[in-house]
Amino acid sequence: MPTNQTPNYKLNQWEKSDKVQMEDFNADNAKIDAAIKAEADARTSAVAALAATVAQCGNCKIWTTTYTGDGTYGRNNPKTFTLPSKPVVVMVFALDYTSCMLLPYGCQRGTTVGQAVDHTCELTWTSNSVSLASIQGAHHQMNAENNSYMLAVLIASDA
Repeated sequence: MPTNQTPNYKLNQWEKSDKVQMEDFNADNAKIDAAIKAEADARTSAVAALAATVAQCGNCKIWTTTYTGDGTYGRNNPKTFTLPSKPVVVMVFALDYTSCMLLPYGCQRGTTVGQAVDHTCELTWTSNSVSLASIQGAHHQMNAENNSYMLAVLIASDA
């Protein structure tokens, strides 16, 4: 029989004068096995809970492209972007840092935010496209001639 035990799991610790018995080792192995199993079960449960939480977070894919404006604008010349699938949010950035737009899916008007004045565009959505139309000019329609733009689109992960 051992004289001492470890403080956390009460595993046997022997002195030189103690008689070592197989039952003591078997009891220690059973305690170690139970502790490892409890830890593994706790981790499995935590991973499952985390996976369930992440699944509810609305994760999304990001799709980007660039284009060069052609200078056209107005209701008869909308700038149309065809997307890989239904977007959650569309962002358009002028690469010269002069303007940008943030367009949540379904909104009817988008505002060009620029260095001087903000202007509104009319938006038309389909399941996988958005069209911008501004009567105020190509710059406000994110289509100024020879300007470079970037489109960044958040797409629902289940789309």
